[in-house]
Amino acid sequence: MKPQSSRTPSKLSESLHHQLNMYALAASAAGVGMLALAARAEAEVVYTPVTIAIVPDQGPVGLDLNHDGLTDFKLSLRLWPHHTCTPGPMLGCPSFNPFVIYRAQPSNSVWSTGARRSSYPCAAAVPRGRVVGPHRPFQSRQLWLYGVQELSGRTFPYCPWQKGVRAYLGLKFMIAGQVHYGWARVHSNGLATAFVHGYAYETVANKPIVTGRTKGPDVITVEPGSLGSLALGRN
Repeated sequence: MKPQSSRTPSKLSESLHHQLNMYALAASAAGVGMLALAARAEAEVVYTPVTIAIVPDQGPVGLDLNHDGLTDFKLSLRLWPHHTCTPGPMLGCPSFNPFVIYRAQPSNSVWSTGARRSSYPCAAAVPRGRVVGPHRPFQSRQLWLYGVQELSGRTFPYCPWQKGVRAYLGLKFMIAGQVHYGWARVHSNGLATAFVHGYAYETVANKPIVTGRTKGPDVITVEPGSLGSLALGRN
């Protein structure tokens, strides 16, 4: 006979209880067993491994961090000339080419940083292993990952996500009226096609999350489109 575990069950937050109830309903409809749900009850970080291409001028890519059917953030790459400009004899018309992220829900925001050569606010390129939490400089406005202004044959780049940068976006969003933190790993190719390589969020309200952490007893991996995703409430 195996000895009983001395582990004390953790107290789940009200929002997490609500999420697990939603998961149970979805899992029942999908035929997912309660053992799978028990694993989710122990998890605090939900990681989704994906590879999503962000193609210039092909519209925004949406991120649904907690698989509830609502897009939390959108990223897009845009290449366009300044259409309102009247060309001058020497300068010509400038072209603004931005790689941006913006919130898809009113209370969401992104970890920001300043730009050296522009008044545009930038999204921080956060290294692996950094804490995303309440003391970070989040902004709810549209933020630029990378941009280039072209004028008179000269280019003026700004914001930290230049070609070859692989880093993390620090994300803050709401679930059932409570703050949750997450991250998305992005590979920037400047103004060429960029990629999102996975994202994660913390299921416990107001608890910080560590960028790039995808393994551990409190982490569960959810494959997009799997029964696990459906059990997590994805529509």
